Amino acid sequence: MLDRKTLVIGAASLAVGVAIGGVFLGNAPHAETSPVIQAERDFMDFTMPDLARSDETRGTNEPDVEPPASQTEKDFMDFTMPDLSQSQGVEETTRHGCVKPARPQWAVNRSPQEADNAVLLKAIYDMRRYENIIETNSCPCDIEHPSWNSADQEYNEVATGKDRAEIQDLGGEVLREVARLLKPSLDICREQRGR
Repeated sequence: MLDRKTLVIGAASLAVGVAIGGVFLGNAPHAETSPVIQAERDFMDFTMPDLARSDETRGTNEPDVEPPASQTEKDFMDFTMPDLSQSQGVEETTRHGCVKPARPQWAVNRSPQEADNAVLLKAIYDMRRYENIIETNSCPCDIEHPSWNSADQEYNEVATGKDRAEIQDLGGEVLREVARLLKPSLDICREQRGR
């Protein structure tokens, strides 16, 4: 007597066998097909007819031509890698309408060995802008996102002649100060924007 487990295994084996047999039969070299076999194949053809084609062209051996994809479809399915060799130092607009100025060109796309220099520059920039927000107790765009010129100048003053370890130490000190100033400056900006 057959139990349920044996029946399930047998059905699964049969399905796999049919699938494998279909692959082998579908890839077999086609010899002259008898009219009976061709009629069976046509009968077993489960493809959906193209209802968009006219009655005159339906049933002919023309290949189906897909309509061209729209630009939106092409953009959605675009899996190409962006060109990271191009400069990423462009201005951005924040959700509040402020224009964030581009970083200095030397700080864009740094090698891993020089990344500490760019981190120090960004930390100096953030520290000074948070200090200005707290000192003025205001958050207009020109204070929240100032020019990079003064931060770049300050970076050059403090980093000239220092090796990588010294730059990392200095960056750590500045980042601790940035962390301390972040919340008070964010609170001021939220209050100014009415949130």
